[in-house]
Amino acid sequence: MPYIEFGQQSRALGPGVLSIGSGAEAGWRIRDQGLARLHALVVVERDGRVVISRGAPDAPLAVNGVELEEEGQVLRFGDTMQLGAAEFAYVESSHQANDPNEGYLRDTRRDRLYRLREENDIGRDVASSILLQEPEVSRHHAEVRFDGTGFALVPKVGAVTLLNGQRLMAPTKLSDGDMVTVGRTTMRFSTSLPPNSALEEGLRHRADRRVAQMPTTFMNVFESRQRIKRRSRRRAGRVAVMAIIAAALIAGVVTAYERSLASTRDAATADSTVARSAAGRIDAPVGTAPAPR
Repeated sequence: MPYIEFGQQSRALGPGVLSIGSGAEAGWRIRDQGLARLHALVVVERDGRVVISRGAPDAPLAVNGVELEEEGQVLRFGDTMQLGAAEFAYVESSHQANDPNEGYLRDTRRDRLYRLREENDIGRDVASSILLQEPEVSRHHAEVRFDGTGFALVPKVGAVTLLNGQRLMAPTKLSDGDMVTVGRTTMRFSTSLPPNSALEEGLRHRADRRVAQMPTTFMNVFESRQRIKRRSRRRAGRVAVMAIIAAALIAGVVTAYERSLASTRDAATADSTVARSAAGRIDAPVGTAPAPR
């Protein structure tokens, strides 16, 4: 199985897309390395080829020291990729396949697999990383956090969370094979991607929309492109609105100034007319009656 490695971390490449960046929307989130929020997309094609492309138009991306110019480039085992200040390697197998930095929860009843990030909310709220729409589940029921060495399960006050059949009362480090029960759902924790499984991540949506489930291992490439386009359109829209507001303010100031000048000129003209009329009455000769015939 092919892997992408970065330092002591590795990610297995399965069907779909692996997105890399510094933002929460990235499937592999790496901070403090100069990465864009969605920096690169690694796609496994139907024919088995692995292609890397930019996730943002201005994201610096080099393969084997050569800046990527095309839309995408096919990777070969041993290739190195430079994303910002981070260097990645494309390898055939990984020594960190069971790295504690990697974590998964598998819903044994629905056969769904969730890839864990640094912070993972479990609950009935539509914004939860792991959405469980069950009456026994609170909106914010529990949380799984990565503390730098592994994942810990953190129960919320007043919510019943079971770990291996026992109620959890305090944050506890998870180990391979642990069973987490929330409401009617039981999930098995593991530090490696189970074979022949499809990873379905809960996507964050607005409150008036349902949470969609990913049919592939990582973020869909079309959705990634659409997010970039939506951000660009929103940015362009904000700039256009600010330009319209600025133009309206300038037009208002100019109009007020022109009206002020017009009023001043009208007042001066009126004063001048009054003055000329008064001068005419004073200087005009007194008329005499016509001579009799």
